[in-house]
Formats: sequence, structure tokens, C-alpha cells
Amino acid sequence: MNDRKPGEYFLLAATLFLLIDIQCFPNDQTRQINNSALPKYGEIKLDLKEEIRIGSENDENSLFNRVRGVAVDRQDNIYINDMSNYRIQKFDRNGKYLQTIGRFGQGPGELQMPFDIRLENITQNIFIQDYGPRIVVFTSQGALLRQFITSGGIAEDFVPNADGSIWAIRWTHANNHELCKIDENGKDLRTLSSFPYTAIRTVTDKVVHIYTSGYELGMYIAEIDEQSIIYGYSGEYSLHVIDRNGQPLYNIVKDEPPPRFTADEKNGFKKSSIPSKKPYFFKIITDSEGRIYVQRNMNTKTILGRGPSEPTEKEVDIFSKKGVFLYRSKLPGNTRLIKDGFLYNYQIDEDTGLEVVNRFKIINWSRIQTE
Repeated sequence: MNDRKPGEYFLLAATLFLLIDIQCFPNDQTRQINNSALPKYGEIKLDLKEEIRIGSENDENSLFNRVRGVAVDRQDNIYINDMSNYRIQKFDRNGKYLQTIGRFGQGPGELQMPFDIRLENITQNIFIQDYGPRIVVFTSQGALLRQFITSGGIAEDFVPNADGSIWAIRWTHANNHELCKIDENGKDLRTLSSFPYTAIRTVTDKVVHIYTSGYELGMYIAEIDEQSIIYGYSGEYSLHVIDRNGQPLYNIVKDEPPPRFTADEKNGFKKSSIPSKKPYFFKIITDSEGRIYVQRNMNTKTILGRGPSEPTEKEVDIFSKKGVFLYRSKLPGNTRLIKDGFLYNYQIDEDTGLEVVNRFKIINWSRIQTE
């Protein structure tokens, strides 16, 4: 959402009215959608059929080195963030190479380490989170629009707005995650929320070092539609939906006891101390219907020096756009996008290191509830 036959299993309809409780509060209190621990429609398995696969060791244009993001425009062109090749590769809907956007460097339109990519829905402009606090913006045709530096490092999660501003999760010197709105020149407009980021942080000779286990409590953000976004802090199962100006719309709450580390997870810490709290979730992604996928298991593997990967399926809780807990499900590892009945992810061959980006057709897309 940093990846996932047929068969759907539903709870008895007679129990459904017990699972959801919508509370409306007077005055300035935000409406809250309270969900039980059980999904309204039980479990669902996405029926996936691979349609295209982009990646070849015989073609320089599709020989990727650390894929870190995938975006798709209105014409179904596919943009792949090829991080360690310092470029964005554009392909048509059939996987034919069209264009390279960006190149290595520090000048206008050049990239030092593109961590992630977002496509703004209305303008179709490409927003790239480059090394540290830098944002580079191109048109979908690859023309440079602007670049700006934010006042703090972005923690990979951000959402662009049509006016050129962004909502971003940012690290602070106090070791917090902040949800901030930043204008098209990098100026802070407002800080909406702040929570402790529990990674170990040290400073040596004015250089900040951050040590992570993968189980840090932190904030995540995703776009629901052109009007709203969702964010949450993994130390609690409460998700917050706001409009593009930061005004609260509603909160989504799930009644679930605090998660506990398994014996295998505890053994994985070895000599490191085990955190006092385990995160409820590790990522939030959304689909083009506004459904919300909350990833429940961590990214646990590094492949051939390529950084974090997700070779195993990711357990997800699926909520409707209105905040109803619909399903439990699983997504393929490294799922990056779910749009218009298609799922996009990337995979790495452990023996060769070859990276490929896949598009799957979701056969049972129309049968997935949206209420």
C-alpha cells in the first residue's frame, strides 16, 4: 500500500447490526464510527489474474534497482519509481516503455534518491519525495514544474493537493511524527497532529542517526478521494478522516485489545530490548472506491541488499469509505496501488535480484462491498 482463489465467506446477516455503531457528537466533536473486532462480511480473498509484468535484465529501460513506488494516470500509463537508478520510468497500459523522467544529480529536475512517488488526481502532476526533505514536481509528460525543500525530513508518507501543497508525515527534532500541510514553496501552513515516533534517535557530530526494528509506533497517511485523506497513529486503532484543509470529518475506531508480540517476534529482537507496545498496524493504503486497507503484519525481509521487501502476503483490515469494517483479507507482498479493479505490486527474484512490476486484474472486484 512499502505486498498480496476465489471464495468469499460471509457472517450471518442476523449478526450484522451488532457490528457497527455510529455516534454523532454535538458542537465541535467529530463524528465517530465504532466497529467491533469482527468484520461485517467476514473474510474475502481477492481473485487475482496477472495481466502484465514489467522488468527485464535485457532492457535497460526496465532493469530496475530498488522499486519504491508505482503510480497510474487516467490513461492507465504506469509510472515506476526506480530509486537507485535515480529516475521515474513511464510505461503505457500494455507495459511498453514511453519515457524516463529525471536523472541523477542535484540540479533542476535531477534526483538524488527518489524515495516515493504520488500522482495528484486533478492535475495529474507527479510529486516525488527525493532525498531527505526535498520534493520535486513534474507534469505527467515529464516537464519540471518546481522543486522545494521542506523544513523537516518526510517519513515517506505524503499526499499531494491540486494547489501544489502537500500533506506529509514528518520527523521532528523531538523524535515525533507530525502531520503537516506544506505549501508549494516548502513553507509550513499548519501542523494538525503530533505523536511520538519510537525509533531510537542519536546525534553524532550534528548527524542524526535513527535505528529501527520495524516495530516503531508511527503515523501513516493515505488519500481517500479528491476531497479527503485519512491518517492514523499505530499506537492506537483510531483512524482520522479530514478534508483537504485539515478539517475533521469523522474518526474510525475498532474495538480491539492491544496486540502482543509472538514468541518468534520476541526472538527476532535478540539482544535488543523488546518494545513496550506493538503497533496495531504498519501501513494504510486506499483504493479508487475509497476503501481503506490497514496492513496488520510487518515488512520482515531484506533481499540482496535491496532494502525492505514484503515477500509474504500482508494481512489487512478493509474498511468502507464511510468507516465500516467490511472484511479481513490479504494482499500480495509489495502492493503499491489498487485502482479501477487492478492491483499493482513489485517482486524481487531472490536468486537473480531481478525486480518486476506486476498488474493483476481483480476478478471479483465488483463483488467487494463498498458500503
